[in-house]
Amino acid sequence: METEFTTSPLALSQEAIPAKVAASRRSGTIFCLLASDSVAIVLSLFMAAWLRTYLVDADATPVASLIVPALLVTLCSLVGWGLYPGVCENPVEELRRTFCSVSLAFTCVGASSFFLHDISQSRLTFLFGWMLTTALIPAVRSFVRSAFANRPWWGSPVAILGAGLTGKRLLNTLRDDSRIGLRPVAVLDDNPDQYAGISGRLITGPLSRSLDLSRDHRISYAIICMPGLSRKDLLQLMDKYGHCFGHVMVVPNLIGMASLGLNVKEIGGVIGLEVTQKLLLPGPRFAKRALDLMLTLAAAPLVLLIVAVAMLLIKLESEGPVLLANERIGMNGRKFKAWKLRSMVVNGDDVLDAHFAKHPEDLPQWQATQKLKKDPRVTRVGRIIRKTSIDELPQLWNVLIGEMSVVGPRPMLESQVAMYGPAFESYKRVRPGITGLWQISGRNHLTFAERARLDAYTIRNWSVWLDVYILIRTVWVVLTAHGAY
Repeated sequence: METEFTTSPLALSQEAIPAKVAASRRSGTIFCLLASDSVAIVLSLFMAAWLRTYLVDADATPVASLIVPALLVTLCSLVGWGLYPGVCENPVEELRRTFCSVSLAFTCVGASSFFLHDISQSRLTFLFGWMLTTALIPAVRSFVRSAFANRPWWGSPVAILGAGLTGKRLLNTLRDDSRIGLRPVAVLDDNPDQYAGISGRLITGPLSRSLDLSRDHRISYAIICMPGLSRKDLLQLMDKYGHCFGHVMVVPNLIGMASLGLNVKEIGGVIGLEVTQKLLLPGPRFAKRALDLMLTLAAAPLVLLIVAVAMLLIKLESEGPVLLANERIGMNGRKFKAWKLRSMVVNGDDVLDAHFAKHPEDLPQWQATQKLKKDPRVTRVGRIIRKTSIDELPQLWNVLIGEMSVVGPRPMLESQVAMYGPAFESYKRVRPGITGLWQISGRNHLTFAERARLDAYTIRNWSVWLDVYILIRTVWVVLTAHGAY
């Protein structure tokens, strides 16, 4: 148990709360997201009208009459799908709900035009408007969060009840990622030893401060981080302090369990969490395979051209084969040959051994990540194709024949199985992928243990929307070469 459930009243001093934290309000976040969504919708409609005119070579359609109804209906749909205030949103779930709400809104607007016999709007304009709005709303929201997440008016202040290991971990997460939108203001615990080492301008004290915090400073969010509490003590805590906050989140002792698509069920007064194992269901597996084939075939002409140019440059720079087939472990533990463009010298093992003999200080980095920032084996052309991930493109052939997926855990060597630990059992359940959470979350900056953790999260929480989210983020990571070397 992380903390004991006791009460020790202590008065709250007014000057204990920093002024800029007390001024934080959800209304600023809501207004900012409403403005960004409105800009995205209006811009999408104008771009849709321009695209229709450019592609069809027809007279421009009057889009002004469509803007007001489309804007109002779409914003109402976004509200109905719970996309405001946009605080503590999982980006994958936000992407799914955005798609659903925009699709519903444009269906309603299109249906009303049909029933009102309004033929002034082109069907292509509706189609392009729907596609662009679906894409631009998440993109503009992401930009707005990056631009304003550190402002004092962004997000909502939150009190963390419980200063044990879980509470400290949550506190660090909220501090490190202000885009989540929850600003830690107070950490309360009836055991003073728990919060004694907490740094920063935070209110600390017993749980009895909850009422003063919520009443005097309008802190409407609270997160209970006491996974060691018994059911009786948790209910007692909720009854005594839960009413102080408009939103109360309880963090159970379930860290690492699937979170996306988690449903709360009630069976005769008993609350349960339903986890859908989507990768075991035939429908989702078919959808994932269909997405793989569609993306592979659509990208094939451009990929073939890029790979051909890269092969020529590799051949001109150094001797040896331009394509390499490395034996990797795939689905169900079966071994297969993963294809890559050669980015290293042929005698790479000898070069690496000589490098470690001369620079033993680089060995810990290799042991932790299996990567080196300045790998002596990599050629000049190799550095370019590795930074841009061009060396991975031949693996689309592995995707086409069903050995790999576009999105999934990176295919591992047999020598890396022990480093993967218990997560290897989950790894064997899916096809390895060309890209995944590891690549968009830091790539080579992460340790192998962090890579295994992210791969395990992907497997537990898989959905088509998670694949779409990873693919969108992959484009940005490749363009910026973040974490690649």
